[in-house]
Amino acid sequence: TDPQLGYKSELLAYFPAGRYGSTESLISGYRKTRNALIREVFLRARAVFHKPDLDFGQLLSVRLSGRKAGEGSPDQAALRFAKTDVFAALLHAGVLPPATDYREFRKAYFDSGLFSDIRLPRPTIEEVAKAVREDGGFMVIPHLGHEFGDDPRRLDTELPRLRHWLKRFMKLGIHGVELYRYRNAASETLNELIHREAHALGYFFTHGSDCHGPGSGKDSEGLFWGEFEGFPPDCTPPLGSAQPDGTDRIVSSSDRVGTAMNGKD
Repeated sequence: TDPQLGYKSELLAYFPAGRYGSTESLISGYRKTRNALIREVFLRARAVFHKPDLDFGQLLSVRLSGRKAGEGSPDQAALRFAKTDVFAALLHAGVLPPATDYREFRKAYFDSGLFSDIRLPRPTIEEVAKAVREDGGFMVIPHLGHEFGDDPRRLDTELPRLRHWLKRFMKLGIHGVELYRYRNAASETLNELIHREAHALGYFFTHGSDCHGPGSGKDSEGLFWGEFEGFPPDCTPPLGSAQPDGTDRIVSSSDRVGTAMNGKD
């Protein structure tokens, strides 16, 4: 999150050096707290929907339904659950009508409804940036079009806000922007606008198809792609690099992450 912008969404992080201990240490505490609260949501859902057989195990079953035979079971403590997982599990249990839209569900139950007092904690961008830099990683801001309702006309009229956000993200240590498969006919236009503005500020780009895996309802692998030009060699500001004028001093990342830049996230 970033209180100054009102940003309350995701960040992507990539670790070319293959280490992410500081980042894992940060998010593991948040993950434990969030998962406990998600369990509380399921306890309430039993009463709300008059389904006494609802439990957290159903959520876990839906989450792992796309795994291939023989892959083995992951460490459940390493799994992070969110409102989208609750939504998917309730759909799977037949509690919600099949045509229910996630945004409508979130608004009705989490934003102002029966679960509105349950607030899932999120780290600030500054917290995440510090940990990712310690691990020699790179941060990417995903699906920026969502912040403008996935509407290119709105984005075009609010370009000053987009530019302000991009400058703020850069100052916080984010140097990548995800071009994304938006679920409407405006995907190409949205990406063109975002690419134009972010490229002018020196961002690098990744591409996301919004694939959540087999059985998720979002198995969109192969429907959106692009060439990844690699991680820029000079975009990872070291800790304590803020200058008196509030800008960031950008130095070579080679002595922080090494020269091998072909690692995975």
